[in-house]
Formats: sequence, structure tokens, C-alpha cells
Amino acid sequence: MNKEVVSIVSARKDSAFEFINYWDSVERLGPFDNEDRGSQKVAKDEYSHLAILEETSWRQKSRAL
Repeated sequence: MNKEVVSIVSARKDSAFEFINYWDSVERLGPFDNEDRGSQKVAKDEYSHLAILEETSWRQKSRAL
């Protein structure tokens, strides 16, 4: 991955983390309906996927050194 892609992945990961924090705060206020729970799961899945992409990039960079 090049630097441009890594920065995009990092920005998307940060955004997904903000959504996770949002849904966690909403959940503390009261019970979720199915739509909210689905949105929370999507945010967590997106964050997980992006974290794996970012880690892969770091591993590739460390091999290049």
C-alpha cells in the first residue's frame, strides 16, 4: 500500500471509531432497537476490517526495511 492509501485507511478507521463511541454512548442511554444494533455492528465490523488493513500495511513496511 502506498502512503495515500494508508492515510485514507487511517482516516476511515478514525471515523469508524467515532461511530463506535457514538453507538456506545447511545446504548448507555437506553435499550437499542434492531436497526440501532445493526448500525453498531456495521461500525465495529468496519473498524475491525480497517485495523487489519492498517496492520497489514505496517507489516509490509517492516519487511521492506
